[in-house]
Amino acid sequence: MGNNILVKFDVNGMYSLTVYLDDLNYEEEEKKHGEKLDEAMYHKALEKMMFDGVSLPAMETWYEVEAY
Repeated sequence: MGNNILVKFDVNGMYSLTVYLDDLNYEEEEKKHGEKLDEAMYHKALEKMMFDGVSLPAMETWYEVEAY
């Protein structure tokens, strides 16, 4: 397991998108957010996407948070 974080989005089975949160440490964020880690990283990924000019369509979307 790595130290950084990635959030994988699956948009209605049509395509996937991965956001790498290289500036965050998985273990530190896990200690800080506890059980709400996935939700917190989901919001951080959305913030990064907005900053980069990317957005998710208004479709059913699943996500998964992992260390890499």
